[in-house]
Amino acid sequence: MSRRLSEIVTSGIRALSISSCCDGESAQNQSQTQAPANHPKPTAAKPATQQGAGEGDGRRSVGSSRRASFQTAVSQLSEYESAASKIEQAETKPQAGSAAVPGYKYGKLQRDGEQRRRWIEDPNDTSCTIQSSQLTMDDLQTQYTPGEANYENVPPTLRDQVVELGLPDEFNNRPEQSVYRSWFIDEDDMKWDGVMWDIMIVLVDIERTPDSNAPQMSEITLALLKHLFDVDYLRYIFDNGLFWAISQSDVYLDDSETWEHGTPKYDALLGTRIGKLISYIVLGGFERGSFRIARVVTWSSWLLGARANMRFDIEPVDGSS
Repeated sequence: MSRRLSEIVTSGIRALSISSCCDGESAQNQSQTQAPANHPKPTAAKPATQQGAGEGDGRRSVGSSRRASFQTAVSQLSEYESAASKIEQAETKPQAGSAAVPGYKYGKLQRDGEQRRRWIEDPNDTSCTIQSSQLTMDDLQTQYTPGEANYENVPPTLRDQVVELGLPDEFNNRPEQSVYRSWFIDEDDMKWDGVMWDIMIVLVDIERTPDSNAPQMSEITLALLKHLFDVDYLRYIFDNGLFWAISQSDVYLDDSETWEHGTPKYDALLGTRIGKLISYIVLGGFERGSFRIARVVTWSSWLLGARANMRFDIEPVDGSS
């Protein structure tokens, strides 16, 4: 059960408990206070009819009020359950890109990602259509003007990752002292903005129009990397906010998660647009069967608003560093 769904049901149960022990007016006020936003407004309890001023009539009035409050609370709980059911259905409904496919928990995304994983790992899989990338900087310059790489530190949102992985932490240094290099290409039909070093690539902003004649973004990324570094040293590819989630119920912005190699979620992630790009970088940059995407780590960042970040760990199949 999702956290949102759990909160709604808990609120409904709380309203029921309050109403069972309080008079009608108090139960009505408290249950309305407990109701979460954007959910059905609780039905107001009708005031009990006064039977008289005597003590016996007063007891009957209080008893009737409590019964009415209890019945109202039951009705409110039913409304909570109905709202919760609708939310649960919405959260588990496949996205447009994850159409249901028999045998796959995450539908088309998982099936496509599984195929890309097989392409990366099995050089004998003849269904693979992605070839080793031969694009060079000279080729790129015949069509665009990428200019020269600038000295640049990695984005602040990745600082914890840089420290955790033991990469150069140069956030307190001037950019010209950095080991990292950045490229910024902004053309009419494509855009590439990112930072790299021999062991890592950070994708900050990449775009390619549908009618573009530009090379694929995976090939452009590899051409920029190979112009300065040896691709065989590449071990990490960071997605700094370019995130396409599988569904709302799979990844929450306030959670960190590791997507292990070969699991359904891992395959589904490779089936997304960003997963496709990273898979093609690996397929185009390494001999098939020699490297793999070992795991994917996701985490949130609030420095620039709620943005999900990702890290794809690339490892040699033979276990060497």
